[in-house]
Order: sequence, then structure tokens, then C-alpha cells
Amino acid sequence: MKKTKFNYGKNKIVASLATTMILASTLVTPISVLADEVINTEATQEGTTESVLSAETAPNMSRANPDVLASNPKVELYSVSGTARVWWSMDKNLINGSPVFSIKTFKNGVSSERMLTMKSLSAMALKTTTSPIYTDYYIESAVTSSSLATGDYYTLDYYYFTTSGGVGAYKTYGRDVIVDKEADLNALNKTILRLFGEDTPNSNSIKLTTDQKAIDDARARVAALPNEDTEYSKVTTHKANFTKNLDLAQKLLDARTEAEQEQINQAAAEKAVNELFVNDEVASGEIKGLTDQNAIDTAKDLVNKVTDSAKKTELEADLKVAQELLNAKNEAIEEAAKEAARQKEAEKAVNELFENDEVASGVIKDLTDQNAIDKAKDLINQVTDATKKAELEADLKIVQDLLNTKNEEAAKEAAKEVARQKEAEKAVNELFKNDNVTSGAIKDVTDQKAINTAKDLVNQVTDSTKKTELEADLKVAQDLLDARNAAAEEAARQKEAEKAINELFKNDNVTSGAIKDATDQKAIDKAKDLVSQVKDQTKKAELEANLKVAQDLLDAKNAATEEAAKEVARQKEAEKAINELFKNDNVTSGAIKDATDQKVIDKAKDLVNQVKDQAKKAELEANLKVAQDLLDAKNAAAEEAVKEAARQTAAEKAVKELFLEDKVTSGAIKELTDQKAIDKAQDLVNKVKDSAKSAELKANLKVAQDLLDAKNAAAEEAAKEAARQTAAEKALKELFLNDKVTSGAIKELTDQKAIDKAQDLVNQVKDLAKKAELETNLKVAQELLNKRLESIITVNDFKLKIDNNITGIIKGASSIRVSVNGTEYIGGTIKGDGNFTFYVRDKVKASTDKVLITAYDKAGVALISKPVNITETAVGKGTVTSNDYKVSADSNLVGSYTGDVKSVRVFVEGTEYKGGTLNSDGTFKFYVRDKIKNINQRVVVKGYDVYGNEIATDTVKLQSLTPGVAKLATAPYILGKDNNITGTYTGDVRKVRVFVDGTEYVGGTVYVDGTFKFYARDKINASVKEVKLVAYDTDGNVTAETIIPVIGAEKPSATMTTNDFTVGVDNFIRGTFTGAVKKMSVIVDGTEYTGGTLAKDGTFSFYSLGKVTSIYQKVTILGFDAQGNQISETLLTVNSK
Repeated sequence: MKKTKFNYGKNKIVASLATTMILASTLVTPISVLADEVINTEATQEGTTESVLSAETAPNMSRANPDVLASNPKVELYSVSGTARVWWSMDKNLINGSPVFSIKTFKNGVSSERMLTMKSLSAMALKTTTSPIYTDYYIESAVTSSSLATGDYYTLDYYYFTTSGGVGAYKTYGRDVIVDKEADLNALNKTILRLFGEDTPNSNSIKLTTDQKAIDDARARVAALPNEDTEYSKVTTHKANFTKNLDLAQKLLDARTEAEQEQINQAAAEKAVNELFVNDEVASGEIKGLTDQNAIDTAKDLVNKVTDSAKKTELEADLKVAQELLNAKNEAIEEAAKEAARQKEAEKAVNELFENDEVASGVIKDLTDQNAIDKAKDLINQVTDATKKAELEADLKIVQDLLNTKNEEAAKEAAKEVARQKEAEKAVNELFKNDNVTSGAIKDVTDQKAINTAKDLVNQVTDSTKKTELEADLKVAQDLLDARNAAAEEAARQKEAEKAINELFKNDNVTSGAIKDATDQKAIDKAKDLVSQVKDQTKKAELEANLKVAQDLLDAKNAATEEAAKEVARQKEAEKAINELFKNDNVTSGAIKDATDQKVIDKAKDLVNQVKDQAKKAELEANLKVAQDLLDAKNAAAEEAVKEAARQTAAEKAVKELFLEDKVTSGAIKELTDQKAIDKAQDLVNKVKDSAKSAELKANLKVAQDLLDAKNAAAEEAAKEAARQTAAEKALKELFLNDKVTSGAIKELTDQKAIDKAQDLVNQVKDLAKKAELETNLKVAQELLNKRLESIITVNDFKLKIDNNITGIIKGASSIRVSVNGTEYIGGTIKGDGNFTFYVRDKVKASTDKVLITAYDKAGVALISKPVNITETAVGKGTVTSNDYKVSADSNLVGSYTGDVKSVRVFVEGTEYKGGTLNSDGTFKFYVRDKIKNINQRVVVKGYDVYGNEIATDTVKLQSLTPGVAKLATAPYILGKDNNITGTYTGDVRKVRVFVDGTEYVGGTVYVDGTFKFYARDKINASVKEVKLVAYDTDGNVTAETIIPVIGAEKPSATMTTNDFTVGVDNFIRGTFTGAVKKMSVIVDGTEYTGGTLAKDGTFSFYSLGKVTSIYQKVTILGFDAQGNQISETLLTVNSK
């Protein structure tokens, strides 16, 4: 303690006064409120109301040692158990009589702002202790208020009254007290502790409400604390502990944030990786056309953000697949481009050996020598595509042969062969639409005679390769013709059968719902014979259904009652009366007889009223109304006819006067005929009501209008036609080299799009002669383009039910697609050498399927399509028959086979096994001892022909080695934990039943692997005395039984509590859990999602973006123990924004 000098009779002593602070769960810092020497006659003291300690319970809260002065008392202030106490000692020699003491306090010199108030010593017993020299006194009182702040000071005046020699006197001593209040460490500590679960760092968890802001705010408050200890508080120690706890809270928050971010990162990475592949599935084994290195790198960046090593490894493996596929694709494209360049250079070198740079010319140039041939040969040797190389070598061989022999006859013969090929190719092409085999359709005029003619020309071709190619194209035409003829025959059969059925019904229409009167059983049987000849099953079913309607109607007709006959008579009489109102006694004549009047109609009406059938009556009444309307119209017709005749005469005159000689047939209008004259005539024609006459006049008027329009438009049209011809001719020339059709070659940039554009312009030309000229030149360009495209793709025959892939060679294309009966499929693989494959086993089902393969360039533009020739090999016929197999006794499955069976396979519970031996005597055997384990397994043997087609099947009957004998082994059933009784079996067991205290329950599942289970959660409880399991064979005989031990088990306690979830705001479902929860899942409207994070601090989070999207969804949170048993269930409250 620091002492001050006396001033005007008062001791001014500087002391420190501090409040007491208890830091929850961390440490206690006791603080003393101390004072030095004071002599008073009266005292008042203030203290603190919060967390005060006594010297006895806090030894470091020691009293200051009193300074002994000759004439001064010694005083000490501090807090004790919620009270304030003042101690002092006085020299016995100075005390006379009974002194009275009191204390007064002044805050900052203002007496009204008291720190605390104490009772006067005169109102309470004075407590003393006695020593040889001093008498110690103290007073104490409860604290009533507190208001301390740093820098405040208090003046405490102590008074006592005493007497000396019988004379009373007051003596006053005082001192100043400086208050040094620390920061509110207790409140700050509580704030930090409340960041943690259970308000303690020992929980090693933070609350769900703890976020970065809460931690940052607490750090700011800690940072504001002093960086050195005060006299009464170890501030640096507190600050270090606060920082340590905040670091732990930050670490837990970071871990939670990282776990949530990891879920998001995994979802984003997995989505990005999947989207690299076709159908967004890695399992497709094929990347999308748009997948490039940028897309893979983007996905890779997302995968790199994943921290879970197992998931990251999985994603990196999938990414590696995509990268390898892209690398292979890029390498294939690059290699294809290089190969195309090599082929082009070699082909150019070979072509330049021939006249006109064309192999087809059949004549080598005069300058072609061995050096030129060898140079071309070197270039051919660099070509890797075997087929193209063979093609070029074949062309080079022609050159070599021509050069070596110089034989004129050989040259002439080669030229003749080329001519024969061209003539045959032309004949074959002309069988097809657009004179192009690739059109996939023959012309309407193509018949067997045309095909035979083309065939004769093909037979004259001596080049076997070319001949095979032409024969293949000829086969396509023959197949198309055969298909067309077959379709026509089937259509005729369907038409004849449909006609026969329709003629059974009224109005020759099935929908009339009624058969003709003449329809009898003979007519129906005749139609039935025609229907039976129809081969199309769908059409046949439709016809049979209609035939059944007719049969049902005929049956109903034959079963009609006498009343029906009477009704028919009434209907006939009424119908006859109505028909006789009309000409030819037929309503459909649309005209009544001259003799028909109102009396006759009324008579017919009476007969109609006698008809009871409402539908027929309505029909007759409708016809009667027709007659009535016609009679009414007839009466009014005369007057209108006169007016109409006048209108027609005026209109006809006006129309005729538009034409030369007033004759429409002149075919020319008068010079004076203008639009005004035509409009005037039009007004008159519009007044004519007779539709036929009006149409006639309008037609004539249209002739005049057309002549006038043609006259006005003639000059303008001539100019437009000239412009159309110029545009078409320009577009056509630009297809050819040097913009000249006579160049005989099209430009490199000329493609189908350019030709189609020119075709559109040619189609607009109206001058037929000019149009024919342009189309001839356009045809030349198209043929040149077709010739260029024709070499792009070569397709091998597809052997139905044998081949899996369409194969062939492709040149100068980047991708292929296959169309089967109009449905297009994307895929296929093109190798570096140009060989391609396209899996179609599941797509091509019949030899009649129309299959096209199309080549595409890098931009996805179709280059050319070619049909795939489908060949079919007859499927064999035969049988397989297996002997009974005795389980655990037999080693081989044996049996017999017949017919075209060339191999057998065995299927055990769907698992296929190949092998076995087929003997020449029609028997087979197959080793199955390691495959067939018990009689509950399903075993099937199948037979296959030489092409691998399944042609026979037989189910194997299994026999037990010891029928009627079995053994059961079961696990104890644990109440509250198990759902099923489980165990294993051996021997003859086909089904099991459970008996609970004698009550039988049927169910359970017996598996072929020798295990079984039986759901019993709703059957077994704590009150059950005995549970018995019984096994039965196929015939229901008991083969084994056993008693199931039942063990009690308490359901582990667990709870899960969720925070409210806001759609559109929250991406995670969050909450807390207690007990044995080890796993969780979320069910959204019946769809269950697994995952989520269960933190050590008792909180959970579940990434729900895209799953919980509406406040109307039912969302359930399930908790599971380590064994997977559900132990908690709670509903999530879903709110809108």
C-alpha cells in the first residue's frame, strides 16, 4: 500500500479498490478491497454485490498489516460473504468510556452518490477483541448498491466519539480511496463459454448458433483487455485462457464448415465428372461429343477441392477414364488427318500417272515412266490403311502393267472394261431414285425387267471387285423390289378382307353399328376365311375384332323376339310411307314427288308416331322433316326462280361483254376491258344465288381477271425470270473450277449445301428449256460430288444373330451414326487405320430392317449415307432333355440332345456356365458338383446351334440325397433390436414356419445359399415364452425344428432435434443429436437419401440442396445405431422465405 502525507488534520492515503470476479469454469481471481490507517468517530462503507469472498475462503485475500501510529487507529476494508466490514485497532490508553463509531462515504466528493451504506455503531453491538496493548473493533453490514468505474475515487470519513476526563470530544480522520475497476472478465468469460456445447470447452463441441461473427466479437473484446496484470488481477492469464478457448471454438467451427463444404464439393465434382460422359453416366464408357480438355480441367479443379481421399480417388479414377477417352479421340482425329493427307498425296501421285489425272481413264500419260511410278510407290508405302493401300497399289499395278506391256490390246480391253463398268453402274444407279444407290429407294418404274437388264450388264463386267460391288447394289434393288411386291400383296389381302367385313355392315361401314339385312353366317364365314390370310398380326387382330362385332349382331338378330318383328313391321310401314314421299321412293334422292302434299305427309307422320324404337323414330322424324322442308321450299321456289332468272341474265350479259365478240370462248378480253368493268360485272355476279350458275359466272369472270392480270404482269415477269436465270447460272458456275462448267471438275469447297443452294435457285427458273439446261449441268456437279463422297465409307455385310457390330472402313470422316428403321443411334468407334465398329446387336432384329450408316465431318455435317446389307443365317432346331440330378451325390448333369444342338450351357440361379461335352450318340454331360449346392436352386440347361443361337431349353429336376432330412442353425432373437429370425440350413428345406407360444405364422424366405430369414418383430415381445422354427420339404413334411432363444434388449436412447429449415435460404438441414446415433438419413416425400455429417459436438448437418424444395414436402430425419437399427425419428419444419 502507498501512503500519502497528512493534510489539514486528515490522513490522505491512496489505496486501490477492485471488484471481485469469478471466472466460470476456468479460474478464480480473488480481489481485496484494502484501506490504510484512518482515525474516525463515525463510519459508512460501500462494497460489491457480486461474488464476494471472505479471507477465510480465499487466503490470498489478505488484510493489510496495520501501521501503528502513536495516536491513530488502524483500519482495513474488504468484502466478506456479501457484507462490508471495517476493522480498526486503537491504543487502549486513548479510549475512555464507550466510544461511538460511524463511517460516511463520498463518491468523487459528492456525498449523495454513496457506494454503500452501513448502520451507525450506535445502533448495533460493537464487536471487540482484546490484546495486551490494543483493542480491535469492527463493524459489518450488507451491501445495498454498487457503482464502480475506473478512475472513480471515494472519500471515507471515520468518526468516533469518546470522553477524556469526563469531557466529550469528536475526532475525525479521513482518507481518499482510488477505485481501479477491471474489465468485466466474468461476463466475457461467460460469453466465450456459451460458444461451446453444454457451455464448456470440455464438450469439445460448439453450438449450432456459434458462427464466425460470434467468435470474432469475442476476440475483439479479449483484444481490448490490458496486456499486463493489475495489482489484484492476473489479466494476462485470463487473456491467454480466453484466447485458447476461442482458438478451440474456431477450430471446431472450421471443421464444421469444412465438412459442409466437402459435401458441396463432392456433389459439384461428381456432377462435373458425370457430365463429361454420354447420358451423364461414367458407366456409358463414352464421353460426349462436346467434352474437351477445358471441360475435363474444369472437372479436375472441382475434384481437387474434395478432401475425402476415398471419394477423391474414385472421382480421379473416373476423370482418368474421361482423359484417356479424350486422348484416344484426339489421337484418332490427329492420326486420321495425317492418314488422310498421306492417302491424298499418294492418290494424287497415282492419278497424275493417268491421262486427265483419272485412274478411270485407263490410259497412262506419255510422260509416265518408272521413276514416276517408283515415286508414287514410295508415297503408297507410307499409307497405313490396308484397304486404301491395296486400292492404290491396285491402281499403281495398272500403271505398271500398262507401262511394262505397252500392249495396245490390253489398253483397249482395259478401256472396254471401264466402259462396261460405267454402263453397268449407270444401269444400276438408274434403278434408284435420283439415279443414286444411296437414296435407299428404287424408282416407281423399276421392275423385274429393269433389274434383269442391269444384271445382264453387270454380268459382262470382268473386274471381280467391281462386279461384287455392283452385284451388292443390284441386290439392294432386288430386295427393295421384293419388299415392295410383298407389301402390295399383303395390302391387297388386307383390303379384300376389310372390304368383306365392311360389306357385312350397313353403309359398308363397321362404325354404323348394324349389319345388313342380307348378312348371314355364310357371309361372315367367307369374310373370316379372308381375314385368316392376312399376315400382319396387328391388322389381323383389328379385323377379327370387327368380325366379332358382326357375329354378335347376327346372333342378336337371330334371337330377336316377336315384338321386335312387330316393331320392324311398324318401322317398315312408316319407312315405306316416308320413302314414297320422295322421288324413286328414296329419301336420299333429295326431292319429293310432284304428288306429295301436306295430307300425305300427315298420314306418314301418324305411322311414325306408332314406332316405339326411339332411335329409329328420331331417324324417321328427321326424314319426315326433310320432306316437310322440301314441300315448304317447293311452294316458295316459283317466286324466287323468276327473280333468280333475271339476276342470272344481267350477270351473264355483263361477263360476256368483257370478252371479244362478247364470247367467253374467244379466250381474249376486249381492249377496253379494265378493272372497273370487271368489278361492275362482279357486283352483278355476286347477286346470283344459284351456286352452280354463280360458280360458272365466277369462273368466266376469273378468266377475264386472269387475262387482265397476265396482261399487266407480263412485262414484270419477263424481267424477274431473266434475274432468276442469271442468279441460278451464276450459282451453278461457282460450283466448278474457274467458275466454268466445262472444266469438268468441282471446287474443293463445293459440298452438298452449295449444290442444294444452287438447286433452289434453278427450281425458281420457269423457262423449261433453260431450266433443263441448268439441271443438266447441276447433275454433273452432283455426280462429281457423289463420286468424291462415295469413297468415304465402305460397309461390310452384317450377319444377323451372329455379328454384334457393323464393321467397315471410313476415310475422311470424324464420326458415324447408324439409323435402323428411321431411328438414329450415335456412337461407334473409328480406329486410327480407318476401321470402324458400331454395336447394333440389340437394334437390328430382322433381315428386313432398313439400316443406314452415315459419315459426319468434324462440324457434324453428314457427308454420305450407305445402306447396310443384312444377311440372315437360318436358326437351327433341336431339343435338350436333362436327367434328374441328385444333389451332393452326382457330379455331372447328364441328358440327351437332338437336331442342330452344337453346345450346351447350364444356368444356376441365373449364373451362366459354359462347357460340357456333347457325345456323338446324342447324349451330353456337364460337371456341376461345385455349382449346385441344394435342391432349392433353379437349374436350367440350354442348347445352342453352331451360330450361338439358343434353340432349346430344359429345367433340371433336383433330388435330395436324403429326402425329408434337414438341420437348422439359428441365431438368438434380441428383443428391440432384431427384425428377423435368421439362420442357416442344410438338407431338404423348402419353407419354414414360426410358432410363437403355439400360434403358427406362415412366411419367411428360404434362400438358395443355405440361409433363411423370417420377419418376427410384430410377433415376438417380452411376454412370449417359447418361439419354435419348423422346416418343411416340398410335400409339406416336417424335416427339422428348433427352439429360438429370445434375449431382451433395451432400445438405445437417442434423440434428434432439427432447426427450422427455410426453402431458398438453407442448403443444409441442421440440428443436434444425443445418444447412440451413429448414422442418419433423410426421407423427402417417401424418397430416402443417406449421408450427412454427425459431429463430435452433438450437431449434425445434411446437404439438402435440390432435395427439399417446397414447404408442402414431408421431410423426416431418421437416426440409426451402429448396427443400422433405427432408433430415432423426427419431422423437419419447412418454412418459406
